[in-house]
Amino acid sequence: MNVKSEYYQSVNNIVDSRMERLHTALPVIVEKYDSDKRTVNAVPAIKVKMGNNTYKQLPVITGVPVAFGGTSKLVIHYPIEKGDTGAVIFFERDVSEWLISGDISKVGSVRMHSLSDGFFIPGIYSEKNIPKSGDGLYIEYEGAKIKISGGEVDINDGALNVS
Repeated sequence: MNVKSEYYQSVNNIVDSRMERLHTALPVIVEKYDSDKRTVNAVPAIKVKMGNNTYKQLPVITGVPVAFGGTSKLVIHYPIEKGDTGAVIFFERDVSEWLISGDISKVGSVRMHSLSDGFFIPGIYSEKNIPKSGDGLYIEYEGAKIKISGGEVDINDGALNVS
């Protein structure tokens, strides 16, 4: 091996090593939900292929804020249970200071794309677990169903219909 190819191989090894620690998004399975803090502990649902053709299970990601839809005047909240699925999206920078203050904050550390800096989006499903929902807006919770479609509101499969 010549000096040039050794140099390229060394650079490639360094880049590969850094890329193994760069996280963007992962499908996850909820292990625990804290409704007071609105955070989950989540197990990554895929194993990461390492450079030597082995697979590594990433650790449980703890204290991940849940991204419920809403604004300062509107809150949408629903129960999350062990076994529910979703995705954790990882912020570019350390967000720990911002999570505490909610204000424009200085970055707390130099970490980037870390497992420590994610948020959970519930309801990302594998093909085998896609719930049946039909057309329109559909909400189902513990047997109660609301469907809004075509200018009508059906509650519990038409038991109550509002037009």
